[in-house]
Amino acid sequence: MSSYDWRLNSVTYQSILNSQLMIFDRLSHQGGLSTTTTSPQTTNLPTAALTRYTNGHNVMAALEFYTTNSGGVATTATISYTNQDGTSGKTSKPVSFGGGLTGRLLIVPLDDGDTGVRSVESVTIAADTTVSSNFGVTLLRFVGMTQPTQKHDGFYGANAYNAIIGGGCHFEPILPGACLQLLNNLGSAGSHILTFHFLDVT
Repeated sequence: MSSYDWRLNSVTYQSILNSQLMIFDRLSHQGGLSTTTTSPQTTNLPTAALTRYTNGHNVMAALEFYTTNSGGVATTATISYTNQDGTSGKTSKPVSFGGGLTGRLLIVPLDDGDTGVRSVESVTIAADTTVSSNFGVTLLRFVGMTQPTQKHDGFYGANAYNAIIGGGCHFEPILPGACLQLLNNLGSAGSHILTFHFLDVT
């Protein structure tokens, strides 16, 4: 019996913008943090125990902004986390952010040698942004991505990626209970058309 039910087999992607979409499994999230608090923040932390990819390998931590802090002063943030080996008290490298971040999700760079996160215990902002914004921590694991769309005759045409015959894309197994979400990695807001094909491997 397979340890997973579905595998993402192929993606057909078309966009009016030069863009790249990443597909990830949303593992855990919490909010209630503030961009004006400079002491270590532990509201709703540590993050909930992982129910998928429980060893934390290749699990990423991200800061997710729920409300805007437009006009806020740019600063950096670090997280205190437990890595893939169960070592607690690790400190990430700083991630930079500024104003106008509603809906943004910023991946946090881990300490050298770490390959994943089991949990996040606190978040520390280097300086008060002067504009309060609600944000939180999201743990995620990428399961696939598309190559950037290519421009032809003024339009960004459809690209097809197949995990079996190639296409510059690798798709991970989709575990039971997965919460799939798309992340636009390039370009800006616009119209995207996607078709996903899943293979039942039970």
